[in-house]
Amino acid sequence: MLLLTDGVVTDMKEMIDVIVRASALPVSIIVVGVGNADFSAMEFLDEDSSSLKDSQGVKASRDVVQFVPFRKFKLVRSSFVFYSQQQFSTFAEWKAIEHTYHYC
Repeated sequence: MLLLTDGVVTDMKEMIDVIVRASALPVSIIVVGVGNADFSAMEFLDEDSSSLKDSQGVKASRDVVQFVPFRKFKLVRSSFVFYSQQQFSTFAEWKAIEHTYHYC
């Protein structure tokens, strides 16, 4: 899933709840920050360093979010490919699904 935003999430609690639920599904969420807004709060959703916990204290099953500012567009493109593959692999291993990659 590709999300474009020109600001931050207004209901962070709800967004984290949705991300934690989505972490059990075969989905990747790439958030692209467009414009010159302060996206520091969005970096929190990119849970590379720690697992997100929802409002009930449930931890995300895996990392599904990657945040990238649009002004770093080359990184957006490579991040999308890299993180989509990495997140699918993590999901497949978690669900014990055999998989192989076919690169374009």
